[in-house]
Amino acid sequence: ANRSSMVPLIDAAALASAESASDPAVVALDAACMESGFFRLSSAAVPCSLVEGALDAACGFFARPLEEKLRHCGSAATGWRGYTPMGGGHNCSPASRQPERKESFYWGEPDTDGDAAAPPAAELAALDAAARVFHASMLEATRAVLRGLSLAMGMAPSALEERVFTAPSAKVLLVAYDPVERSELSCGSHTDCGFLTMLCSRGGRGLQVRRRADGTWLDVDSAAAGGGAAAHARCTIARTRTGTREGAKTRLAHSQRRRRLSCATSATSLRG
Repeated sequence: ANRSSMVPLIDAAALASAESASDPAVVALDAACMESGFFRLSSAAVPCSLVEGALDAACGFFARPLEEKLRHCGSAATGWRGYTPMGGGHNCSPASRQPERKESFYWGEPDTDGDAAAPPAAELAALDAAARVFHASMLEATRAVLRGLSLAMGMAPSALEERVFTAPSAKVLLVAYDPVERSELSCGSHTDCGFLTMLCSRGGRGLQVRRRADGTWLDVDSAAAGGGAAAHARCTIARTRTGTREGAKTRLAHSQRRRRLSCATSATSLRG
């Protein structure tokens, strides 16, 4: 069987309207989180136009001259919002022996202590507008997944949203990966720091997720989801039912001859 077909595709609309743990979409979500912590969402989860808009804006920014991009570098003072160049110390895996071949931009609302935020720089205006509407749509998709996870664990439909998502941070991570040789990794094996990561991408295959039972790496074909969001979770279900704290393990080996672009959002913590 095609290994990518083993990564389940789940209907986000069905999760959003689910009422019990026996709902087929909730059962599928539960099984996915137990097996690998990774699943794909149907393209209806986030409109393709918003995904393409965010990716196009990211492509436009990353195509700018390096000296221009470096004027917008992230720092501790900005909460690391902003640009990180190739080799900028943002390896996904601590085992990576050399800088991973990627550059990134962390978009987010600035911390203003209630004051009105200054408008973005002119060269960031398109990126800011696209990331803003993309983020809003991804929040709704995340709420659908949190509803499904709550029901799968026998809780009220809104339980996880009330615990982890009452005031979500407005942040989107935009990343461009250069092609690598087949013996290299664009992004090493790692577990995301957040509770739930929602990811959209284009530019070919290369994303893989590790199955917990036997360590097999499964290919994730974003095209199979109709261009929609792929999502992976560091999942409370796995912690509760198997006693493990290990989240979804992913890596990227992008060996095709064009850049791969991705944009992601995350729910970052559990309280209580």
